[in-house]
Amino acid sequence: MEASSHAIDQSRVADVDFNYTVFTNLSPEHLDYHGTMADYFQAKLKLFTALSPAATAIVNIETEYGQAISDN
Repeated sequence: MEASSHAIDQSRVADVDFNYTVFTNLSPEHLDYHGTMADYFQAKLKLFTALSPAATAIVNIETEYGQAISDN
């Protein structure tokens, strides 16, 4: 299931217990909603910080935002 940044930001997937979460990249596509790349990134980051300890996060750390997710 894809979790859009809008859905994450509006807590529409807050009750979903994801077993796996994947991050490939972040590009300036939804700035009309988020306003800034920093706010867009924070929305995506929420998905990863909400994962249970048993969940698996797959993150492309060859990008600036992927590295930031990995660091969190």
